[in-house]
Amino acid sequence: MRTFEILILIALVPLIAGLASRPMRRSAWLRALAWTAFVLALLHLVIEGYRWQMIPAYLLIVSACLRTRKARAEAAQGSRRRQAVRLARGVLGMAAWTVALVLGVGNPVFHYPMPTGPYSVGTARLYFSDLSRQDPFAPNPRTPRELLGVAWYPADVTPGARTERFWPDAPASIPAVAEAFHLPPFNFLQHLRLVRSHSYVNASVTRGRYPVLIFSHGYLSTPWQNTVQMEELASHGFIVFSIGHTYESAAIPFPGDRIASVNQARMKAATGNRSQLKEFTAQSLDVWVADTRYVLDELTRIDAEPGTRFSHCLDLTRLGVFGMSFGGATAGEFCAQERRCKAGINMDGFQHGTLGERPLAVPFLYFAAGEGAHENDPIYAGSRSDFYTVQVRHATHINFSDANLVVPILKYVGVLGAIDSQQMESLLNVYTLAFFQQYLQGRQSGLLDGPPPTDRYPEVVVRARKPPAAVRWIHIDPMGGSALQHVYPPNVAQRLPTSSARD
Repeated sequence: MRTFEILILIALVPLIAGLASRPMRRSAWLRALAWTAFVLALLHLVIEGYRWQMIPAYLLIVSACLRTRKARAEAAQGSRRRQAVRLARGVLGMAAWTVALVLGVGNPVFHYPMPTGPYSVGTARLYFSDLSRQDPFAPNPRTPRELLGVAWYPADVTPGARTERFWPDAPASIPAVAEAFHLPPFNFLQHLRLVRSHSYVNASVTRGRYPVLIFSHGYLSTPWQNTVQMEELASHGFIVFSIGHTYESAAIPFPGDRIASVNQARMKAATGNRSQLKEFTAQSLDVWVADTRYVLDELTRIDAEPGTRFSHCLDLTRLGVFGMSFGGATAGEFCAQERRCKAGINMDGFQHGTLGERPLAVPFLYFAAGEGAHENDPIYAGSRSDFYTVQVRHATHINFSDANLVVPILKYVGVLGAIDSQQMESLLNVYTLAFFQQYLQGRQSGLLDGPPPTDRYPEVVVRARKPPAAVRWIHIDPMGGSALQHVYPPNVAQRLPTSSARD
């Protein structure tokens, strides 16, 4: 909680106790404390900003100020009925105080660590319209497939620049999120408007050529999901594009104040008929993979086009694809189908698609919630390249998203695991970065090949599998960049140029 919020709750404890006592035991200090709490509330509203989680505390302060004014008018010795009223008042006051505390701690205006890389981080939006495809999920079936891409990248930041909100479109998108999850149209995440990210809007790209990563969010989520990992990767020299998969995201903002929310009719049809669920999932996966392929094609065009923000900055020969939940399954399927993918990560998503018939030929990492999570093992068993499983004890599926920070109150109802929120974000950053640095930047950390440091990540269990027939080659960048490491089967390795160095 923030400073003035903590001071308000501290001041309210003796106030509630004092107002539950007999009037004769009240003194001037109680009235002074009530008005001090009122001043603290004003400072809080002006400096920190209002948030709905503190409403019970606001009401208690107003009530305390009114009650202390009436103290002189009350009889010094009250009846039993008045004593019961005062006791009830104290109990209700402490109940309201507890609600304010739980909501304030469980839905915080949070802070998270700065990215650790040498680059500042910029963020920008790209809007795409694929005229070659009709959107199967749009209300109007003749609508072209529209997509939002949110980018994070190494940036040159001008003095005085202001960071973006952690969830930029929270005020406009929350009603659509509430509708998607059948919640009351109450802006329960409005406090996110007070949370700033570490990314600067539309900052200039630091000139250079960087590996590219494409991310897909979880089903019914937003392209700002996993912002913490996006910023960490960008600060270490990656350009990351997160795709908003329209009508299967909770809410996608488009120009003209247009919000594309989830297709409720499609959701209702799928959840109401279990026999159609497999067909529903297969169709969505095909569309999300096609979205990823289309965005990749557009990025190729943008990189070659002079005058754009990302002109000649996107090294698409070093492409990684990753995602969380259904987005993780999308990453696995895309990397199985598309040769342009050089490495991929699935963050605790059940792997759908054709991997049983078309095994992975590129390095891949699978994050799993819980030490006993092995449901994807048969699907990934045929991988022909380096494969890693990073299992996280005391974590649930939702821990692999920003819910760790946004709604930690979910830990108390079992939706989030017992793992510390900051610890979870840290290990996601470290392992995601180590994997992509190893396979896209040629930087070995050793983190993936050995047991995790128990003093830092005792919750992590790493399993590594490397095909014994694979041949490892290191390609030296003639422009002086980092060496790139690849793994090839013997039949491919025999055809490699002799100028490459064999490891």
